[in-house]
Amino acid sequence: MRIDKLSLLNFRCFRQLDITFDEHITILVAPNGAGKTTVLDAIRLALFPFIRGFDASLYVKDKSLAIRTEDVRLVFRPEALNMEMSSPAMITATGEWESGKTATWMLDKRGEQPPHEDKTAAQLTRWGEQLQTLVREEHNLQQVELPLMLYLGTARLWYQERYEAQPTEQRLDNSAFSRLSGYDDCLSATSNYKQFEQWYSWLWLSYREHQITQLESPSAKLKEGVRVQRMKEAIQAIQQAINCLTQEVTGWHDLEYSSSHNQQLVMNHPQHGKIPLSQLSDGLRNAVAMVADIAFRCVKLNPHLRDEAALKTQGIVLIDEVDMFLHPAWQQQIIQSLRSAIQSLRSAFPLIQFIVTTHSPQVISTVKRESVRLLEQDEKGNGLASIPAGRPTASQVNDVLHSVMGVDPQPPVKEQDVFERGIINVFKGLSQEYKTNNPCYFGKKIIVNNLVKHDRWGYSLNWGWRRDQLADLERILYLLDSKTIPDNRHDVSIRFMDFVRDNPREQVFEDDMFTIRYF
Repeated sequence: MRIDKLSLLNFRCFRQLDITFDEHITILVAPNGAGKTTVLDAIRLALFPFIRGFDASLYVKDKSLAIRTEDVRLVFRPEALNMEMSSPAMITATGEWESGKTATWMLDKRGEQPPHEDKTAAQLTRWGEQLQTLVREEHNLQQVELPLMLYLGTARLWYQERYEAQPTEQRLDNSAFSRLSGYDDCLSATSNYKQFEQWYSWLWLSYREHQITQLESPSAKLKEGVRVQRMKEAIQAIQQAINCLTQEVTGWHDLEYSSSHNQQLVMNHPQHGKIPLSQLSDGLRNAVAMVADIAFRCVKLNPHLRDEAALKTQGIVLIDEVDMFLHPAWQQQIIQSLRSAIQSLRSAFPLIQFIVTTHSPQVISTVKRESVRLLEQDEKGNGLASIPAGRPTASQVNDVLHSVMGVDPQPPVKEQDVFERGIINVFKGLSQEYKTNNPCYFGKKIIVNNLVKHDRWGYSLNWGWRRDQLADLERILYLLDSKTIPDNRHDVSIRFMDFVRDNPREQVFEDDMFTIRYF
């Protein structure tokens, strides 16, 4: 399944928006409040008719998977001094589903009326129902492949409560053993790491238990062999996906369950050994939780793909703020890792379409410009999703900030502040009266002693460190004006000296940068 195009009408902040998506990865870029999360939320609402075809939708905790009244755009009415809903709110999606079929479906809501969807959206629900029937049919030998649908919002946080209580035995509901459990809360705003942790702990313990059974009873080796191999392949699929993201950048790899570490999940490191995941950094924990959730659902939905479940599962993954909590070096790695090489040969999730948001130029610099969408709005709320003119791939961060994100790479620091912090010592050296003259402000006089001397032949310039300080001051002024700094053959001290020499009776030197009065 794939999303190719999305159109919004009166949905949240947008009066109207049309946006297309790359078939592999699309990065949404915009300032805060400009609609990145709105686009992701609209996509997850558009995908929910498919998920509704499965029983998993009956247990969805997030009840906002339809257009709500608060999603309808509000417009200020000056004549009445109030806000009114601009109805209808509408989401129209175009994409590929059910064996390459391309279709367009629509969801809408008019005022306070219940949300509505068209017949094509209802067909998506029936497709989900058909897949569920095939999966549950006892004598069906057909290997049904289920597409992954997953939304990871900014509320995805590491689950801490598990480690505040005494460790308890992991118990799973019967539904957790079904393939269809891969759709549990898949479009909720939070990543259900707890669900993965319980399942992975059970899988690891079961794998070890069956290994022991094989060793203790040779007659059970044939019977247990296939089951042990399937469990091993599921563990490998999870570990490979996580290692693809973490191993090269951090050294941490091979997620395992450890009874000796207070019944926790641990990771391995060549220098640090085994450390509980709960004791590692926020960035690492949340990245592992994110990738583990994706890989876990691939394995659950398509167990027949064995250790290649993450490699061969198709679907759509939405990630809000993909760079959240990550070091800049890792921000560059994460987009590549989601689709990059495992053992330099294969990709972690090559058949999944990723649509993500970010504020990080490091993330943007890892993709081609055709994969980036810049979101903008005019005063009336009309949205525009454009491809940047600049080429972000392999660009310097400053170039991405300027050409793609439209941000000045130099932070907006007041020139007066630069003076006060950066060149106060130069002024101190130039002027014995710097405190009374306030030399850190533009337009104030600077008194320079012993810079010029006067004798019977007229004025001349003194040699020495005063001249050097005057040249230092000029260089700073050129930097502040973003001008090319002249070399030392043409600095102000040389120009001033030439002027005094050629005009020994004058008392004022003037050029583009300075006016020097001397007496």
